[in-house]
Amino acid sequence: MKKINLFLLTGIVFLSSCVVKKIKVYEENQAIKFLDETKKYTSTTRDDYVLLDLRDLNNSFAKEHFVGFINYDINNGSFEELMQKLIIANKQDTIFIIDEKGKDVIKVAEYLKKCGYKKIIIYLGGYENLRKNNSNYFTTRSGIEDCEC
Repeated sequence: MKKINLFLLTGIVFLSSCVVKKIKVYEENQAIKFLDETKKYTSTTRDDYVLLDLRDLNNSFAKEHFVGFINYDINNGSFEELMQKLIIANKQDTIFIIDEKGKDVIKVAEYLKKCGYKKIIIYLGGYENLRKNNSNYFTTRSGIEDCEC
């Protein structure tokens, strides 16, 4: 009987670990750690991630952004429109999210978690703080040609 209970418990733990929906949060003083984790994905041929920048398209993203991040101006759109943009992502993919000041990333991450995305990584320090710590991680660019908007 004990072997059966142990077996069942092991199975339940395994199954529950397969469906964990997790949001990993990097605080403002963890910019380098966030950039390091992002680079683990972008410096390889992996395609199981999305880089999402929630800043205003015309006033922030167009002035300067990290190459590889797609833009979704959360303050001028809806969650439904965001889901259309993320149609390219599998719900098993890792979603990295940044914004202007670290406020919008939380609500978007919570929404994506409710929609079934399994791994979401957010940075609370805002774009400017990331840019200051971005020595060799991402190139920056101006314009909106690569925003995928």
